[in-house]
Amino acid sequence: MENIEKAATHDLGGRNKYLDQPIDRNAAPIPPTEFARRVDALRLLMGEKKLMSTDEFRRHIEEMSPEEYHQLNYYERWLRSMALMLKRQGLIDEGTI
Repeated sequence: MENIEKAATHDLGGRNKYLDQPIDRNAAPIPPTEFARRVDALRLLMGEKKLMSTDEFRRHIEEMSPEEYHQLNYYERWLRSMALMLKRQGLIDEGTI
């Protein structure tokens, strides 16, 4: 497991600092926010319209710098990935992002 700390930023499984974290099995589920619902709806729509692939979506998240990855929350990472895909396709520009 010596190479585990050299894994990509998004790959947190098996890292020493997370191995001894307790799991609260009685914790109430966190309801999604309106922002999360909208980002998920956009993801579904982009997939339906063939504006994104799962592999490309994942790749943009995995290529984030460690600083950016940890600065953004889960759905902000999704939104950034989708924005980069739309930019690459010429559907939005840097000013829109």
